[in-house]
Amino acid sequence: MTRERLFFAITPETDVRAHCFEIGAKAAAGVGRPVTRENIHLTLFFLGATSPEQRACAEAAAAKIHESSFELALDTVGYFPKPKVIWIGATQIPSSLTRTVDSLSRNLIDCGFAGETRPFVPHITVARNARRAPSTESFPPIHWQCSNFALMRSENVGGKTEYRVLRTWPLTAAVGTDET
Repeated sequence: MTRERLFFAITPETDVRAHCFEIGAKAAAGVGRPVTRENIHLTLFFLGATSPEQRACAEAAAAKIHESSFELALDTVGYFPKPKVIWIGATQIPSSLTRTVDSLSRNLIDCGFAGETRPFVPHITVARNARRAPSTESFPPIHWQCSNFALMRSENVGGKTEYRVLRTWPLTAAVGTDET
């Protein structure tokens, strides 16, 4: 049986992706390896090796999500020492983002996927194999309007990891209705 390595994520538009890449490249200088511009995303739920039946269930679970779109203001740099990654994130987490992740997680458990035991820390990995935390540099917030989420596949192409959007779902409610 063929299994795909899948995850749910929100992918930024081109200008947000470019800003994240620039900050990541600066943060990683002399410390780690920047993530490629094309692979920048915010993971909502990692599925892992997924069978066709599990994928179909996961897609049905995603279709049940009816949360509002939201703006995420990326304004902080962080470091996770165990996986050795540098990330950028937001100090204010929109409640719609939290509800989206919680609903998606509950729905996916019904498909047989294990729920995450750690608290959700929304972040965009911008560098890997980082030997240490970057020197803290402030940067003007990157304002990102999040209006949909996607099922994505991780593929090895020519020895490099690439992420492909397989399907998207809208965050449907009106913009500006979410409180942080």
